[in-house]
Amino acid sequence: VIVRSVMRPNGVTLSVAGEKVIQETEALADALRLMRTLQCDRLSVVDSDHSKVGSVTLEDVVNRLSPERLYIDLNDSHRDQNILRHKARYLFALNQIRPGGKVLDCACGAGYGASILAEKANQVLGVDNSIEAIEFSDSHYACERACFLLQDLQELNFGRGSLDSVVSLETLEHIPKESAEEILLKINRWLRPGGVLVASSPMLRFQNGHPYITSPYHVNELPRDELLATFER
Repeated sequence: VIVRSVMRPNGVTLSVAGEKVIQETEALADALRLMRTLQCDRLSVVDSDHSKVGSVTLEDVVNRLSPERLYIDLNDSHRDQNILRHKARYLFALNQIRPGGKVLDCACGAGYGASILAEKANQVLGVDNSIEAIEFSDSHYACERACFLLQDLQELNFGRGSLDSVVSLETLEHIPKESAEEILLKINRWLRPGGVLVASSPMLRFQNGHPYITSPYHVNELPRDELLATFER
């Protein structure tokens, strides 16, 4: 599908093959909805003379709508240190989970981590509360061993002892402390005897003797001792 867009002062008019106007949009969410409707992953941006001046991809839109989620193609060769750090966490988790079991990837984001875990697990369920992230995951990483679910972790439930491993990387800092503790208690019930939880979360940092939060999207950064105590409880 060829999608053209004409820049206007009050927004962007999008049309298919330059024939009819689909809608005007001033929001990224509208662009995303159009991509879903047309089942395309790129919008071409053209000027009033229909000369192409650029493009916007599904990854561009979703990255802006879903801050702190990384949209990664594992087939690409990455040198970005942030991407390499996130991949390294999942590779560490891969070495810790029980082989051949059922794994829950909490706040799976764009799904690349679940794809990594599926190299060892028989079944990986990636869960995230972002519809954009889940749609990206479904289109890029869903396979026989990995599937994805749109769900808030606080509303998620499994039977007692139904999971072999749970992976929760850079998740708890986005959840209020009391809710994070409740989720950890539920994870403890979900895990089978001998099950494994692999989790990471940034510790509260201090600068000139004063605490500071590393990201405006974090609501629950804790000092090291308090973070460890949260897991021990």
